[in-house]
Amino acid sequence: MGKPAEQASRANGNSRMALRIMWVALAVNLLAAVAKFIVAHHSGSGMILADAYYTALDSMVDVVLLSVMGFATRPPDSNHPYGHNKFEAIAVVGVAAAILLMFKDLAEHLVGSWRGQVVPHFDPLFLQVIGTAIAVGLALAAWQIVMAKRLKSSGLAADGWFTLSGSALSSLSIVSLLASRSGQWWPDMLAACLASVALLFAGWRVGRDALASLTDEARVDPLQVKEIVMAVPGVDHCHAVRSRGMPDFIQVDLNIHADPEMTLEQGHALAHRVEDAVLENVSGVVDVSVHVEPTARH
Repeated sequence: MGKPAEQASRANGNSRMALRIMWVALAVNLLAAVAKFIVAHHSGSGMILADAYYTALDSMVDVVLLSVMGFATRPPDSNHPYGHNKFEAIAVVGVAAAILLMFKDLAEHLVGSWRGQVVPHFDPLFLQVIGTAIAVGLALAAWQIVMAKRLKSSGLAADGWFTLSGSALSSLSIVSLLASRSGQWWPDMLAACLASVALLFAGWRVGRDALASLTDEARVDPLQVKEIVMAVPGVDHCHAVRSRGMPDFIQVDLNIHADPEMTLEQGHALAHRVEDAVLENVSGVVDVSVHVEPTARH
């Protein structure tokens, strides 16, 4: 198996591992959502209800990502010769859009809290349920974000940040419950306001990398690639370095100049050595296209 095939196989293996982690996340989020809906019903807290909807939305996001990321792991075919990896980026943009929709719902809750001035009902059991959900959510988010970096999965990273923002939202639910013991209603409104800021940040955080992939933003430092290429014996000059793709499926195009007396076979062998050097030294690169030009003689 050639190096590009090995790199592509590794990328697909990473995607499959990311899928298994997300199945765990889906199960955890479903249990947490059910628990929060029960607490919201008995406490009458709008903040906890928003928290429950957020967690339920997280579960729906898991379902969407699992479906789309499963498709993204398919190997290249005649219709998609560069693979299906960008479908993961499309799903991640959907995640960001869903987070922004949650911001709209929380803004409406903020207005309702201001007008109704409803004080939530307090029960120590509610604190235990929400506290457990926060602890589990933080552990899950940390696992997802660390593994996403290791596996270079933008979909898993998006879900991890979504889970992390959900835990932040749950902490605001605890603030709202504690404040209700003294008959105060405004902390519930303030919590919703802070949660809205967290949602906006999460939407920006998870959507940024996906949009970079879909808009073919440069993925590697051209100077780093040039330094690697120029270290290959036989290369006189390197220019026009371009890159694009997903973090774990980067494609690089570049031009090199070499001895004009070089035979076609020698030029082909040099191009392969350049390709191997980039694949071995630049993380995430799975394909390198090398265009060989003759060095001008003066």
